[in-house]
Amino acid sequence: MLQNMDHKLKKLIPLKLKNSIKMHMHARRITKGDKKILLYFEKNNIKNAILSCGWRKSGNTWFKFVLYNYFNILINNANKTLTFEELKEHDIGNLEGGYTKPRKPGFPVYYSTHEAYRRIFSYFFRVIFIYRNPLDACLSYYYNRMDRVTNFRGGFPNSEIKKLYDIDYFALYNLPYWIYHYKSTIDKADAVLCYEEMRKNPYSQFHKAFKEAGIEINENALAKSIEMSSFDNIRKMGRETNQRYGAQHPKIFKGEFTRSGKSKQYTGTLKAGTIQKAQKLLNANRIDIVL
Repeated sequence: MLQNMDHKLKKLIPLKLKNSIKMHMHARRITKGDKKILLYFEKNNIKNAILSCGWRKSGNTWFKFVLYNYFNILINNANKTLTFEELKEHDIGNLEGGYTKPRKPGFPVYYSTHEAYRRIFSYFFRVIFIYRNPLDACLSYYYNRMDRVTNFRGGFPNSEIKKLYDIDYFALYNLPYWIYHYKSTIDKADAVLCYEEMRKNPYSQFHKAFKEAGIEINENALAKSIEMSSFDNIRKMGRETNQRYGAQHPKIFKGEFTRSGKSKQYTGTLKAGTIQKAQKLLNANRIDIVL
């Protein structure tokens, strides 16, 4: 899917219908992993499960920190953020793996995913969609891959790997995937969070998401959780605990997970022509984002 898009993006048109059909056919499936999750819901009478969904490097881990720090404040009167490893311990599962482990008492049934909308989404009580400026997301994803031992191996076609070291090629190669994720998912969500708005006014954005997710809001605890989960505080925690690898595996990831949370990083990195091509592709797909 979309792997044959050429470097120059000669045809700046909406995603090919045949690719969209293939993706939507996949979206209707219930996988073996999905069945495990649904069985867990049924056995435990789970009716209020929450799913957050966002393309890579769009604020997914940030949302997870705010959510779990919030409940950790309420339950354990926490006064500092969870570490990355503690955050992993709180995760009961993810959509990609389909696994589920016992949740900690008092914490919500919460899953996260980088996948676009699939049929399994409809079985969740609430779906929170998170998106970021696509070129910033692609740029952050590029650096994330560059900091892995495997770089671009595992996840990309072998024929594309050499080309993907070119950051402009990487951005244009991944943009259609971002577009499909956005267009197929945003209208299916109960709450939509924009990363840039989350940075500007985090309290109102997280308050909105929590309310839509059916979470009873303690305003003081939410404000404290947001403060504890700030980019600078999470980066400081990662350095002090020797967990700079963050949500990645330490044997594979050799960089710093909290590399940069700034917006419009791409303006000083990508070529003007790349940004123009990206804007044309967004316009062609009727996505109202100005680069």
